[in-house]
Amino acid sequence: MILTCAVIIICTVIICAAFHCRKRANWDGLKHQNRILLKQMDNLAYRHSKLEQKLTDLKAHNFKQSEQLTTLKMQKAVMFGIDEYQDRAILSAIYPDNYAVVYPALALAGEAGEVANKVKKYVRGDFILDDDRRDAIGKEIGGVLWYCAALARDLNLNLSDIARQNLRVLEDRKQRGVIQGDGDER
Repeated sequence: MILTCAVIIICTVIICAAFHCRKRANWDGLKHQNRILLKQMDNLAYRHSKLEQKLTDLKAHNFKQSEQLTTLKMQKAVMFGIDEYQDRAILSAIYPDNYAVVYPALALAGEAGEVANKVKKYVRGDFILDDDRRDAIGKEIGGVLWYCAALARDLNLNLSDIARQNLRVLEDRKQRGVIQGDGDER
């Protein structure tokens, strides 16, 4: 009986020792896995920062490409249809030939004044800029456009050529950093 108790005690000690060793092995394994996970997290954080930098670089690059694309779209939109507008708008011109250039130039100033007057009243607080007011200002801008078309025609110029040249000038000024400032030749 004592031998049986001794065997049971020895077996219990061996089982407990094995269990403790297994727990210790598991603990060591967990610590090892934790170190691996920490290294992976550091690696991911590094890769994340690199990707963030690439994203920032791409955004800057795409913004520049987006600006270039917008410029090209504007050029295409300006060239498409503006000469047709000029040709069709001139069909409604009723001023005497002897006042060519002078009449549309003076009327252009008047129409631009009407646009400015409506905007002035908005700035002064006479009204809010709702859809009706925008449409009213848009109609005045249409008058400005009509007289630009008439004046260009009287000077034997096409609006698309004028618009194309204007975009070239603006792009050149932007590249040289002189969009702001005074003077035609800046």
